[in-house]
Amino acid sequence: MAIPYRRPARGLRWALALLMPFCCGPVATAQDTGPAPVVLPATPLTPRADDAIVAVPPVEALDGAADTEQARLEAFVDGVVESFRQRDRIAGVTVGVLRGGRPLLVRGYGHARLDPAEPVDPARHLFRIASISKTFTYVAAMQLVEQGRLSLDDPVNERLPERLRVPDDGYPEPIRIRHLLTHTAGYEDLALGHLFVRDPADVLPADEYLVRHRPRRVRPPGREAVYSNYSVALLGAVVAHVSGMPFEDYAERHLFGPLGMTHTTFREPDLRDARRLEGPLAGNLATGFGREAGRFVAKPLEHIAQTAAAGGASSTARDMLRFAAALLGDGALDGGRILAAETNAQLRELSFANAEGINGLAHGFITDRIGPHTSFGHGGATLYFHSNLVLVPTLDLAIFVSTNTATGRRFAAEFPVRLVEFLDPAARPPAPADATATSEDLRRYAGSYLSNRRPWRSPDALLLSLSGAITQVQPTADALIVASPIETLRYLPDGPNRFREDGGHRRLAFLVDDGGHVRALAAPSGVLVSDRIGFFGHPQTVVLGVLGAVLIAVASLVRLVRATRRRPVRRPDALLPQFVAAIASLVWILFAIVAAAALTTFATLGDETLFAYPTRAWQVTLLIAPVAALLTALQLLLLPLVWRSRWRGSSKSAHTLGVLWLTVTVWLLWRWNLLGGPV
Repeated sequence: MAIPYRRPARGLRWALALLMPFCCGPVATAQDTGPAPVVLPATPLTPRADDAIVAVPPVEALDGAADTEQARLEAFVDGVVESFRQRDRIAGVTVGVLRGGRPLLVRGYGHARLDPAEPVDPARHLFRIASISKTFTYVAAMQLVEQGRLSLDDPVNERLPERLRVPDDGYPEPIRIRHLLTHTAGYEDLALGHLFVRDPADVLPADEYLVRHRPRRVRPPGREAVYSNYSVALLGAVVAHVSGMPFEDYAERHLFGPLGMTHTTFREPDLRDARRLEGPLAGNLATGFGREAGRFVAKPLEHIAQTAAAGGASSTARDMLRFAAALLGDGALDGGRILAAETNAQLRELSFANAEGINGLAHGFITDRIGPHTSFGHGGATLYFHSNLVLVPTLDLAIFVSTNTATGRRFAAEFPVRLVEFLDPAARPPAPADATATSEDLRRYAGSYLSNRRPWRSPDALLLSLSGAITQVQPTADALIVASPIETLRYLPDGPNRFREDGGHRRLAFLVDDGGHVRALAAPSGVLVSDRIGFFGHPQTVVLGVLGAVLIAVASLVRLVRATRRRPVRRPDALLPQFVAAIASLVWILFAIVAAAALTTFATLGDETLFAYPTRAWQVTLLIAPVAALLTALQLLLLPLVWRSRWRGSSKSAHTLGVLWLTVTVWLLWRWNLLGGPV
């Protein structure tokens, strides 16, 4: 039985926002970890008085046994959607289900807008689909490959204008087009202060964004898949450069137009350039909502146009089913073709995986296993919209779902899995098997694992790592307890260094070095690897170092005051170390106070951290840190004077140990990029 799902503490919401923008995991992998499965009512759950359900009729009428199956499906979907909506307080939901190339169900639940209230219309209201947008970019790239204008083995720099070409950052192997599709380019992940933009006047042109906010390469290309919004935004620039037209125009002409997706766009309202969304579509955008004081609160639009290819699309359930029908078929729909049948089939073929037996990538699409079925698709999340697109070829099935409320994450992840299990009982998770490993076998996996999807060489590295990048693995007698920032789950052995979720479908794997030692954890998502870390690699060690520095600073000041009162200092060789120690102590105390204020501010800001970074308190923290480091270095240089002075032996020893502690703390600050000055 799985450990119950635990909602993250409010103070961690901003960190989860950093981990999840544009989808940090695969489609259809978050299984039920809490309440028992929903019991299906004989008839659809009766909506509350303020709710609304809008349905688009199926393409053709059903009768007989098929009509009964249709009624069962509708009852199931209505029941699950409404139970999640009422439990998680989700304002609006849009759902589409397609099977055999025909829409079985296209429905809207709740409201797309409030004040005045507008029921969700699945054929009219556009929901932000975030990282599902990447699937359009992947298809666009494969169109160019099919035409011979691009090759998956092309170095990226050969397909970009000079201004956008990426430096090697010490890695001679070039990044190739295939690396952008499989998140294996080797980039660090940056988000704070620029991933989402609130003021449309601050939205950068895509090319300028790619230059100004370019992350560093931190691993060789092709080594491991670690989710990267920048990689796909760069792929969008490749599409634009090779095709000779803006990315938004390309998508409309070569994707949305041929498939009749009249309510899908990469454009956004209120922008001051050609990317501006105007006309009826602008009035059909669903509103994103948060929950505050027990009420829905409308939130401003999160502008993503600067990285549109990675997450800026908006669409309806109707349009997304048309896209899914082409992908499940031969690349065409109603006479419009986006890919040749052979190329379209490649989108289901695994092209990279971090470990055997877990999710991988099929030319950008994320694969998954639901019982005996292998699915492909993508999830997506902004702060207030959560979406999922799941395609199951063996069932000829496609599922699209999107919500417009911050609380909709779990529903968007779980609904497709529950629907697959409903349609095929063989897809339900197997019963727990007898233990196949001992606690001694499992002990080798215990430890802390730090996500590689994080900043590596910028000052915000510590912020993310402290708040949401650590996974703890703890062995029990016959299983592993894996605690991520989002939830805690129990995993059972499922092969060499591989484990499956107890009562669920997810699988994870541990990566070992040449000596057989566990070095990393490959997450179930297929697009994340977490390195095993020791004491000095843990971000909390920095906090411990700073706390120790404060205690040392206070003790040093007290010791100096007492020594001065007892025996006034007259010799310069004794005066200088005491003076520097006093100044250094004051600076370390000030650093700790300002840093604590900055971290408290981030926790209080919650989701707003994405927009507010860097705060003034954080800027001051980064300004004081180098000063503390320089004063500590000076103290280290003055240690010979201390030992030649007439200080007591105990004072000399205490001072020396304190300076050594401060030196180690400075090294930790350097390791976490906190000594480079303000951002």
